[in-house]
Amino acid sequence: MMSYLYLCDQNNIEVISYTDHAEAILEVNSDASGHFVEVILKPAVVILNPEQIALALDLHKKANQLCFIANSCNFPVMHMPTCLAE
Repeated sequence: MMSYLYLCDQNNIEVISYTDHAEAILEVNSDASGHFVEVILKPAVVILNPEQIALALDLHKKANQLCFIANSCNFPVMHMPTCLAE
């Protein structure tokens, strides 16, 4: 989220609200240990300017590349963003 908001600021996109819903797939082993194999983030962003929706959506890809948490995971972190303007 912080990487995304940083990129929005750098691109003069005024974010009104940002919420996120995360889903994950956990693989459980026979000994009851386990690990995540995939995470899907579903951020819902509301911005001020409707002309910037395409850019606001594209910035999620760059934010994932910058994110130190996503870069520390040994499984894919995917994004399925939505963006509206008010």
